[in-house]
Amino acid sequence: MIDGVTTDGATTDGSTGTTPEAASEIARLERRWQRERVARLEAEQLAESGLRSLWEAKNDLDRRVEERTAELVRTRALAQASERAKTRFLAGLAHQVRTPLQTILAAIELATPATPQDRDRLSVAADATVELRDLFTNLMRLTELQVNPPPPRPTEVDLRNLADDLTAAWRERMLSRGLLLVPHADGRAVVDPDRLAQAADALLDNAVRFAVPGPVELHLTTAPDGVRLRVIDSGPGLADDLLEAAFTPFTTFGTGKTGGGIGLALVRELAVTAGGTTTATSGHGDGPGDGLSVELLLPVDGPIGTDRRPTVHSAPTEGPAW
Repeated sequence: MIDGVTTDGATTDGSTGTTPEAASEIARLERRWQRERVARLEAEQLAESGLRSLWEAKNDLDRRVEERTAELVRTRALAQASERAKTRFLAGLAHQVRTPLQTILAAIELATPATPQDRDRLSVAADATVELRDLFTNLMRLTELQVNPPPPRPTEVDLRNLADDLTAAWRERMLSRGLLLVPHADGRAVVDPDRLAQAADALLDNAVRFAVPGPVELHLTTAPDGVRLRVIDSGPGLADDLLEAAFTPFTTFGTGKTGGGIGLALVRELAVTAGGTTTATSGHGDGPGDGLSVELLLPVDGPIGTDRRPTVHSAPTEGPAW
């Protein structure tokens, strides 16, 4: 016993040592502890429930993403198969139509007109047949490039000789439309000559259809990154927001000129399948129109003895028809 208090906490008069105030505080702390314990348990249950809901939501989202991805893959595969089937159909159609068109053209050319009116009608029929034949030829080339593009076949090409050949081939048709083809050629390079010649024909055909009387420039030059083919005409040109659309198949702009919207699409496909590029700009013509400039860049295996000074060929001896 120490100062009237036993070792078990009782006083000598038999009462405990806890005062009423202390007992009240202990009771309050016990109630608080109970409330915190219940709140902690509820929080743990809520967190567990939330995590379970979040996990289930994640699993549901993953499942939906997988299903949607699989659906998109199936849809894309079907679209690609449909596009390939359509392209093969167009290629077959173009090939089948060209033969009867050539037969019709031959019959028209062999026909003997009885009157000047007959001659005019036969001329119109021949022009229309040539138009259709060229359209289907370009369509066939375009679809074949899309379905099964041949690999580039690089060959050493003298660009000046190629420009001379193109000038000779296009001189008569150019002059009949009041156009003068002015070639600029420079150097030699190892490049695919078939792609280059087909692209040049398509660009020159486009110029013949849309240019107004005046010069048409043909540029064939070497560059560190490849061979550049560029055709500049003096036609009406195109607004800047239409330049890219001009390379889309079957795109026309209501100019009233003939053409099926295949030529520039073919030029782009020729470039793309060989790893090249195409660009178009407007406002470069020297004639009364704004002019359209279309450029194709084909990669090369390597330049061969290139003289960097461009050579401008002499103009044809026939005068321009304008």
